[in-house]
Amino acid sequence: MSYGDGESLHDAFRDTIVTIEVNGSFLAIDPEHPPYELPWTDTAYVITAWNPGKPLTAEENRRRNVELRHELDQRGYVVFDAVGRSRDGGWEEWGYAVIGADRAEAVALGQRFGQLAIFELTTTSLTVLDC
Repeated sequence: MSYGDGESLHDAFRDTIVTIEVNGSFLAIDPEHPPYELPWTDTAYVITAWNPGKPLTAEENRRRNVELRHELDQRGYVVFDAVGRSRDGGWEEWGYAVIGADRAEAVALGQRFGQLAIFELTTTSLTVLDC
């Protein structure tokens, strides 16, 4: 992810469109267009293991996401594949939408995998949470 003149990291995160795969359908979550029609009522957290503060190779990013998925499965969370993309399509990061974690657990997972931030998703908002 690169940041233009005056664009902060937080601004870039807030401008991310998150797409979640649920049973073969894709939900596009645009932070500028709530509310969201989600097939669940609980808060979800969107977490990735990609590019922990610096770009990594595709192979290393995939390996890290496999490790994250294993951790999520071991904790018994409901997990959906997700991808965050810039509006212009210039970057994307694959990860997971996680249901069953609380905010502290989700932020701790983001920290464990070196993330600067994760997303909190409800039917009314997509919020950036600092890790």
